[in-house]
Amino acid sequence: MIFFFIGMPFVFVIGLSIGICSTMFSLILFLCYANNIPLTKPMHIGVEMFLQMSKFWFRLRRKPFRITKNMFEQSMSNLEIKNIKHDITKEKYPYVRILPTTKPTQQAQFWDDLLYKEKEKNFIAELKKPYKSSRISKLRAHMQFSEPMFTMVDNNTTINVEIIKNIACHWIEYQGASIDNGVILCSHGGGYVAGMPSMQYNLCSYLSKLTGCICLSVDYKLCPEGLITDCVNDVFDVYKYLIQEHMVKSKRIAIMGESAGGGLSLLLLQKIRDYNNNHENTNDDTDNKYLGNPGCCWVNSPWTDLSMETESCLKNNIGDAMLVNDPNKYFQRMAVGEIDINAKKRRSIKSMIQKGNYSQKSTDEMLKDPSHSPLYGEWNDLCPIYFMVGATEMLVDDTLKAAKKAYDCGVKIKVDIEPFMHHTWPLFLRTLPEAQYAVVRASDFIMEHLSIS
Repeated sequence: MIFFFIGMPFVFVIGLSIGICSTMFSLILFLCYANNIPLTKPMHIGVEMFLQMSKFWFRLRRKPFRITKNMFEQSMSNLEIKNIKHDITKEKYPYVRILPTTKPTQQAQFWDDLLYKEKEKNFIAELKKPYKSSRISKLRAHMQFSEPMFTMVDNNTTINVEIIKNIACHWIEYQGASIDNGVILCSHGGGYVAGMPSMQYNLCSYLSKLTGCICLSVDYKLCPEGLITDCVNDVFDVYKYLIQEHMVKSKRIAIMGESAGGGLSLLLLQKIRDYNNNHENTNDDTDNKYLGNPGCCWVNSPWTDLSMETESCLKNNIGDAMLVNDPNKYFQRMAVGEIDINAKKRRSIKSMIQKGNYSQKSTDEMLKDPSHSPLYGEWNDLCPIYFMVGATEMLVDDTLKAAKKAYDCGVKIKVDIEPFMHHTWPLFLRTLPEAQYAVVRASDFIMEHLSIS
């Protein structure tokens, strides 16, 4: 009897532990099956469980939406947005829509709250510290850690990596899609110093399903190992390859990118236009023959002005759930080749200055150079462009100023301003219903201009 009473608590604890573990395992199996997550991918399982538990806790606390009425009104008082709102007759801005100011979904409110906490914890805190070269590797590691958010794709999606012109390119194809419908050439974001094509897997899978096209995400050279001009050249080489060797007609190619990838996409359009102007009458069998403009371009939250001195960059620093504005502009200065990873003047520039072969430009001049910031480039003779941006994000002026320039040059332009959405929200398809709405609108635009029936 004594042994029974001594052993009973031990047996109870063991039984309870087994019961809890069995229940947890059953929940994991249920979660994986319901969300199409393979059991062979523990990181994906961990991310999904973390998100579900965070959503539960967010709803339990009944926390109000992070963007207050004052924050929203401040973002809408931006001069560019005010001009659009005052254009009641749509004479000056017929290409812009400010979408309804209905309250974001519960999922969007949760996600905005989570992103802002990550911004405070990782990015704002990092800017308060003295600069170290490890800031680049930390950002890359952070984005790599977030990868499972973007790689949980539908089972009907096939992903293959092909080396094109020494550049790794990721083909994302939904079952039933065909290159005959077209190719969507994609450039990922990451401030030119981080990011990877896998960030676009989920978005590309969805685009491929909705449009019937195949997506091709380019693993372009990052900075400071390369420069922005190298990034543009990489994507241009792939565009050229598609036309000259894959025999894809230029009008069957759509260009797509978000954030820095959006800026890169716009720089690509300008480079294609300039190349075509220089090879207009060249139709021989050489590599230098005329290419033609792509069918269209969709960019969301594009980074068009590396100086980050616009009104929205200053006003929306708190409203923006993701971006921070580094007063020292280290990443931008690395991307344009002014400084190296240690924030020192590049040796090549020092050498040219000493030899008198280089007319030294100021930081501002380098950041606003048309080869780095598409806002300051020429906007004539480009394909139709669809911009999406959130009203409370720092880069809203980057979109509105670029779209205005393009429209004034006769380019077919469409702009959607989402009142409460954060930077690059269409990427987050597994979390945001608003992201799905955005991608549906973008797919319609692409199908229209690639003449997909």
